[in-house]
Amino acid sequence: MPASVAQIWRGEVACPRPCADAAGSVDGCSTPSPVGRPLATDWSARRVASLLVYRPEQLSCLQAEYLARLCTADAATTEAYRLTQDFLSMVRERTGDQLADWIAAAQGSDIAEVRRYAIGLRADQAAVQAGLTLEWSNGQVEGQIHRLKLLKRQMYGRAGFDLLRTRVLATA
Repeated sequence: MPASVAQIWRGEVACPRPCADAAGSVDGCSTPSPVGRPLATDWSARRVASLLVYRPEQLSCLQAEYLARLCTADAATTEAYRLTQDFLSMVRERTGDQLADWIAAAQGSDIAEVRRYAIGLRADQAAVQAGLTLEWSNGQVEGQIHRLKLLKRQMYGRAGFDLLRTRVLATA
């Protein structure tokens, strides 16, 4: 019987112990490990959330086994993992043409946070789709604006525009 979210948080669902292969490597294990300490004592919410965004091939054996246990214990976690991986593959592979399908799937989700995120994406869908398909980025412009604001903050109340102009042009 699958565990509930409350059972996971209370630590009633145990996390696996690290397993090692013949060379003693934890990452290269092929056999399932025995159940170890309770989940709640080893894995924080932030650490579990980070497992959802890693590429599956980057997960260690322990992480993959733990994620599999979470997904079998809770259907909402399985759905969140699937939607997260689908969205990240769109971002990594720049396949913005799949955005409308992903938003529809996310809005049909039982997870309120995912639905809200999808609604936010739908509100600005043209810009998001352009960001997922086009190769151009405004990162350089944003970096220069950040640098200028940092200099301005450092100079606040110290001198006039002439010194600020000198410092901006000196670093450029």
